[in-house]
Amino acid sequence: MSYDDQKYTAYALNELDANECAEIERSILAQPQAGAEIAETREMAGILRETLKTETAPALCEHHRDAIFRVASIAG
Repeated sequence: MSYDDQKYTAYALNELDANECAEIERSILAQPQAGAEIAETREMAGILRETLKTETAPALCEHHRDAIFRVASIAG
């Protein structure tokens, strides 16, 4: 497994189930650099989370809002 594998990112962001976590944790024991990469990913995610807290989202125009509701009603 390479360090840029999506599972490493998912692990860093706490998005894996217990079995997948165990797989990554075994990999970290065998490859300490993987643990460093995961720590870096977690740090960057934290920075982004804090930075984006202050960002305001632009308002949706009526056309986009209608499109979202249309798709939601079809899916629902």
